[in-house]
Amino acid sequence: PDAIRPWQHVFEPLRGYLLLAEALIEDPDAFCEGWNFGPEDADCRPVREVVDLAVSCWPGARVEYHTPVDAPHEAHFLKLDCTKAQQRLPWQPRWRLPEAVARSASWYGAYAQAHDMRAFSLGQLAAYGSGA
Repeated sequence: PDAIRPWQHVFEPLRGYLLLAEALIEDPDAFCEGWNFGPEDADCRPVREVVDLAVSCWPGARVEYHTPVDAPHEAHFLKLDCTKAQQRLPWQPRWRLPEAVARSASWYGAYAQAHDMRAFSLGQLAAYGSGA
């Protein structure tokens, strides 16, 4: 639960890949290389913090943390260097971590309540596109 990971809403890298696709059509030689689309450095947070944010979006939810003694080795801190995408596409994340977690929790809540997920998802996409 204390491992630090780069958290972001799924719309963030998707928007990056769409911008990259446009750039590849216009100038394949200049853009045909590896790219990273990740969160701001401040949104690389411990798993525990992100889970706590998600739990706060669901009234009555609770979580218990357990760290197994025999867990496989993993890097404690993972981060993506997105400088190239920010400078050359231009791409920047739109939703910071609290917004990304709240929107994700809202989506899963709507799914659990059997809402029209196409309409719900399109509404979230419209909010993302407008910067709201």
